[in-house]
Amino acid sequence: MSEMVSTATGRPLNEYAEELLFGPIGIKDYVWKDAPKGFKDAAGGMYLKPRNQARFALLYEREGDWDGKQILPAQWSQGHRPFCRSLSVQRFEERGVTLVNVVVKVDQSLIINLSRPVEDKNGQRL
Repeated sequence: MSEMVSTATGRPLNEYAEELLFGPIGIKDYVWKDAPKGFKDAAGGMYLKPRNQARFALLYEREGDWDGKQILPAQWSQGHRPFCRSLSVQRFEERGVTLVNVVVKVDQSLIINLSRPVEDKNGQRL
């Protein structure tokens, strides 16, 4: 995919993504591994901090809209809605530690509930 986008746009995939996606939603800090032939690894080679992953979730929830600007077509998220019935994020205190709880309801029988500290043992903040 990286090679196709780079060939079609005449630019490396990461530069194209920074201009049209990452920049507009505020993602500046990420790692994107290189693939063979100097292209980016588009099959799982990107590493994002939780805060930036949350930006993608918010973009999805807002159907591609970011602060009144349509970054991605609304159909991008609508086509996937049957797989994600609801998404909620809550911040709370427990035993002196601030936690973020993310609940994704996929269907009636599958609910994914993740509680994570706002700052992990490596000092990475959400």
